[in-house]
Amino acid sequence: MHGFLKVLRFILLAEYILCVSMKAFRYKPLSFKDLPLLHAWYTLPHVVKSYARRLFSFEELEEKYTPYILGGKGICGFICYMDGKPLGYIQHYPVKRYPWQGHELGEKLASCAGLDVFIGEKAFLGCGLGRLMIARFIQKHLKKYYTYCAVDPEVDNVRAIRCYEACGFSIHKKILSEDRREHYLMLKEHRVI
Repeated sequence: MHGFLKVLRFILLAEYILCVSMKAFRYKPLSFKDLPLLHAWYTLPHVVKSYARRLFSFEELEEKYTPYILGGKGICGFICYMDGKPLGYIQHYPVKRYPWQGHELGEKLASCAGLDVFIGEKAFLGCGLGRLMIARFIQKHLKKYYTYCAVDPEVDNVRAIRCYEACGFSIHKKILSEDRREHYLMLKEHRVI
């Protein structure tokens, strides 16, 4: 009986992965209309803890993201939709414009995109969607232009680190953020098409 349950569990897991991998992801450039949704996500405990680091007023959030929307900082933000439902936020930027202190990337710096990402909808946490969201984003928006992608999760954010590892990122080195928190600088290499 125990062997049967293992097989059944494997079949159910395989069906789940197949269903999730067939989901349609769409990345819509961030606009002013998205700010109320983004602000709602910024108030959720899991986003505050792993991404925002503090609560933002709507005005503060608007001030932070207006340059992204207008294209003035070189940071491109997107709302990710899965099957037409908002799932989370993802942004990319040229690392050479916003390098980490002590990054030791050398020549890789010139062709490296930084990524910041979070799943906003709590119901979608822990389902493997972060990995798919990131992988498809890299394929669609970055692979043609960059040889490397970099992320910088805090060292205690095990969930994010595992997600990035599942996407093919590996730890390059430990770095300190401006507020002296320890992060892993993680890199993924891919061929430019």
